[in-house]
Order: sequence, then structure tokens, then C-alpha cells
Amino acid sequence: MESSDTTPTCGFEGNSDMYGLGIRLGIYMQWLSAILCNALLTDPTTERGIMNTALVYNVALLVVVFLLLKPGASDQATYAVEFLPIFLFIVNGYLTAFGFTFSRAQVRDIKLRGMFVCMQIQAIANQVIMPIALLYYSWFWIWAFDRSFLETPCGTSMFLMARLHGRGLMAARVAYGIICVLFGIYTGLIMVVYIFVFPDMLLGAVLSSLVGEAVATKALRSAWLSKFFRFHKALAACLRSITFGFTGLIYNPDDPDTEEDARNKINEEATSEDRIPRGPAVLLISLTTIFSILAIELTLYWNHIEQVYVLGNTGQLIPFIIGILGLCQCATTIIRDRSVGLYDFTLR
Repeated sequence: MESSDTTPTCGFEGNSDMYGLGIRLGIYMQWLSAILCNALLTDPTTERGIMNTALVYNVALLVVVFLLLKPGASDQATYAVEFLPIFLFIVNGYLTAFGFTFSRAQVRDIKLRGMFVCMQIQAIANQVIMPIALLYYSWFWIWAFDRSFLETPCGTSMFLMARLHGRGLMAARVAYGIICVLFGIYTGLIMVVYIFVFPDMLLGAVLSSLVGEAVATKALRSAWLSKFFRFHKALAACLRSITFGFTGLIYNPDDPDTEEDARNKINEEATSEDRIPRGPAVLLISLTTIFSILAIELTLYWNHIEQVYVLGNTGQLIPFIIGILGLCQCATTIIRDRSVGLYDFTLR
């Protein structure tokens, strides 16, 4: 009779510092706060608290990806399935915190002055983080999943509309890999274009966010910056005329005639300042959030990952408390915003 000690043990002890219960709940509450603010605030782009929290989380998660999940480390066995929660934390955190609904006036500003004009410094910084994370994950899903990391004892399972395991894992890897490659290249191209082709627009957006538009305009007109940008525009004139669409502009910023035509075209459009219907955007963000939570929780459960269902240490309590406080801040901001709107309405 065989000893029970020879029975294979399914699953493994998870890393509670990366995706423990407190961390997951804190991030889920951050997502909920972002959805509520996008759906209910008069102007979601003015709420910096959610952007600050999302940026801190994404920077920390990027550090986790590069430093804690080490391929081939014998003393720190890392299972391939552990990458999925971190991947969804980063991607859905970006979609919820920075997937704003803009007013028609802001959309016109984007077309005339570039997409970063409606972004705070937090969103611009996150635009740098996203391509790095996505391109790293492209390598992971396509190559490293089954070569550099361990398979879950008794088999790896993942969620993609259903439970996938065995050969079915390839479908999940292909789907997640395509998402990473396409969006990684696209977001990376945006930053490359801004940094190397339109540094004047990038610096203007950053300075406007930090010190205000008036001070930023004055700084950009300083002698040495003006000379540098004139030289750069002359050197990169051809590239600027080809790639300006990546900035959100609908005209070549170096051609006054096309700028005038763009302004006339936009002025001919509806002049209503009402917000563009936010229902589809909020619905999409809500669906991606539901999918992400299901994928994370079911993947942890199916792979029998232990020690990730208890609020057991300070490392989990801090993000959990931050999530609670962020949700409370979101609620008070919405109440205050609605109260001001109601007060304005009664005055009429």
C-alpha cells in the first residue's frame, strides 16, 4: 500500500506581497473609485487623487515585474501563472484611471493642441510606464511563459471567458500576447514621437501641468529653448509632417494654413459644450474590470495558490487601507460635485 506522502500536491504557496488579499482588494477598490468618478463627476479629468494612486501602483507593479519575478532563480521559484494578476493590475489600472470621458471642448483642444494637453503629469508618466510593461509582457506571453518559469503542480489553468488548461493555454497566451504587442507598440510609438519629434509639445504639456499654462508659455519662449526648438523643427520637418497624427492633432502644427483650416473645420462642428456620451466608455471600463477580477480570482482558485486569502501582514494592509480611503475620497468628491450642481440648478 502506497504512503499518502507520495500523493502529489497540487498548487503552491503564493506571494502575498505581490497579489495577496489586501493588495487585490485595495486595487479593486481603486478600480471601483475610478469607474464611479468617470461615471458621476462633472469633469473626471480634474480628479487627481485616482491618477496619483494609479501611478504609484503601476510604478510599484513594474518594479515587481522586473525585480521579484526572476526567471530561472532557483531560490525563488516563480510560476508562470503568477504573472497574470500583475498583468491585469497594470492594464486595467491604466484603463480605469486614465480612461476619461472628455467634454467636447476638451476634444477640440486635443485636435488643436495635442492629446497631452488634457492630461496631467501623472497620465503622461503613465504613458511611459505602459509600453515598458506591455513590451515586457509580450516577451513573457510569447516566449518565457513555458521556458523561463515553472508550471503549476498538477497543471496550469487560466481564465479567458472559460477555464483553459493544457493545450487551451495557448489560446490565452496568443490573446494576451496580441494585446501586449499591439498596444505596447502603439503606446511606445506615441512616446517616441513625442520625445524625439515633438519635444516642444511634450515639454509644454508637462510644464503646463506642473506650473500652469502662463508660466509654461513664458518658459518655452526663453531664448535658448526657442533657438533649440527652431533648430529641431527645421531638422525634423519631414518627420513632423508625417507623424503629427500620433499626438492627436488633425493638422501639421508647422503649417499655418492647415492649422487655420483645422480651426475652421472644428468651428463648423457642433458648438455644444455638453459632455460626449460617457455611457459606452464607462460600460467598456466596467466590463474590463469585471473580466479582470474574474480572471484573477478564478486563476488563483483553479491553480490552488495558497496564502493569498488572508490579510496577514503590513504589506497587504497598506494598499487595503489606501483603497478604502480612496473610495471614501471618491464618494465625498462625487457628493460635493453633485451638491454644487444642485445648488447651481436651484439658483436658476
